[in-house]
Amino acid sequence: MRNNRFHHLDQCPICGNYQEGTTVGSFLECHVCGLLRKKEVDFDEIDTQYKAGWESPSAHIQQTGATDMELSESYIAHLLKELRINSFLGLRILDFGAGRGNMAAALRHAGAEVVCIEPYGMEELERKGFKVFSSIPDLPEDLLFDGVVCLDVIEHLFDPWEDFKHLTNDLAPNGWIFVSTPNSASLNSKLSGENWRERKNPGHIFLFNPNNLSQTLEIAGYSGIHRLKWNIVYHRNLLIQLKDFVLLQSGLDGELRFLAYRGSK
Repeated sequence: MRNNRFHHLDQCPICGNYQEGTTVGSFLECHVCGLLRKKEVDFDEIDTQYKAGWESPSAHIQQTGATDMELSESYIAHLLKELRINSFLGLRILDFGAGRGNMAAALRHAGAEVVCIEPYGMEELERKGFKVFSSIPDLPEDLLFDGVVCLDVIEHLFDPWEDFKHLTNDLAPNGWIFVSTPNSASLNSKLSGENWRERKNPGHIFLFNPNNLSQTLEIAGYSGIHRLKWNIVYHRNLLIQLKDFVLLQSGLDGELRFLAYRGSK
């Protein structure tokens, strides 16, 4: 059983800063790279919350995944355009932290052979016809992927830089990874401070800004790392759409989306 102290952070895992950082609510902010990391983590409590959430997945999307089918299909359309391909037909893609399986379903509909990693929702995903593993080490050694999608997962991981290093070994040459996560440099984060909803989420352990997320991917062995500024429409209200567009162009939007490659690109 793990204790409730964060067990491995004598220094910032991204930039190596030894200073403790500024306390903002339950998080420490690195003075150098700005990484937000939770001061104390109750691993047993998080485990309990996730297990309870999967007893009724649709009613507990904070624990089981909030990405719905409409957003998944929008991501697919943008990702295909970014990769300059028409479909995922013939490609094997890993959905890392697949949640309730909406992104996996959208990928399958776009032609991909989809494999999922989901430690708590394995039965749910298996019922939907997906091949599922509970963790990266459980993947067969000879199973390589053309791409990995990781939607709003990295902020929940205990050792995200290590997990992403391992994922590079599971990518085919020039394989890619698509990552999304809340933006700690967003306007909403700046205005809300310790009351920012992403800080309040009990399962969030690390929160990233554009620079330190890029550094994390670089440390893990990826190249061709770039931020994707997709204009995702979340609301019908035109004024809200305009506001979201302005925030996106200024880099102050609420969601980071990055694409990176194994090897040179």
